[in-house]
Amino acid sequence: MLAKMRHRLETPLVANPGEMPAGAQPTSRGTLARMGETPATAPTKRAIWDALGEIKDDQLYRANCNMRGVGYVYDFQVRGGHAHVLLTMPHHGRPMYGQFGQPIRERLLKIPGVNACTIRFTWEPSWTVARLNAAGRQTLGLPL
Repeated sequence: MLAKMRHRLETPLVANPGEMPAGAQPTSRGTLARMGETPATAPTKRAIWDALGEIKDDQLYRANCNMRGVGYVYDFQVRGGHAHVLLTMPHHGRPMYGQFGQPIRERLLKIPGVNACTIRFTWEPSWTVARLNAAGRQTLGLPL
């Protein structure tokens, strides 16, 4: 078992460009849509992404940081007018739903085409400063 693990670590997989094998079908059709999402949900997804950039983290007080900038948004999707958002918190001492979930839910429900919103929280993977985007780093005074 250790020999196999060592071999895998010493010889990682390498992706090579080339033709697909005969009979193979691509799993993607050039979109970021997931099961249950359609091309019609693309404008709604964009509106959700933009809205997540408007919602501030009030606990950072003077820093004008939003949920996207600080990297709290791990995932989101839209299915039949229902927005699903997966968030993380920077540490276990932060309050969860009331502080973050309610403002997000209220904002997303204002978007045309969003009829319901589910906010879920996760601690895995743990949030780190590596999740900050360039705007978030700049706002917090961290090097880019």
